[in-house]
Amino acid sequence: MRSPRYQATLRWAGAYRKLAVTGSQRSGTAVCGRMLAADLGWEFIDETAVGVSLMEAAASLMQDGVGFVLQMPSLLARTDEIAHLLGEGRVGAVVMRRPHRDVKASGRRLGLCERPGLVGCRQTLVERLARQPHFRVLDYADLAGHPLWVEPKLRQSVGPKQTSPNQ
Repeated sequence: MRSPRYQATLRWAGAYRKLAVTGSQRSGTAVCGRMLAADLGWEFIDETAVGVSLMEAAASLMQDGVGFVLQMPSLLARTDEIAHLLGEGRVGAVVMRRPHRDVKASGRRLGLCERPGLVGCRQTLVERLARQPHFRVLDYADLAGHPLWVEPKLRQSVGPKQTSPNQ
């Protein structure tokens, strides 16, 4: 069963024609994006389809496309560049929040390097965005109970960009 906060986010998403899902790396942006896309009947677009640092391509997609969920963690620190695209009937942004210790553990499991100081800056940014219109913050734990959710013990074999052990 989907969590009440996830269900509220799904209802909130109905006011938009497309969504961007952002947050720090390893915060759950990929699985959240897939869940929202499945529940809304929209296309899921991974950040690699537009390029992780190609803001022009992402902004163009957000301006012209419709009926999709774009997963793009690198957007978190650059939300000011898409502010003009946000609004009901246009783009809404879901920001994922996950405890720092869990983000670190996930990164270590995958052999990713940690960038000192970056996580604290991103946590502050997430809290600031939570108070802005057209942004919705979801905690990683809010995804539990969704049919696409994978229990932690089964995630040990899941690599980057995988949202299930069977991918």
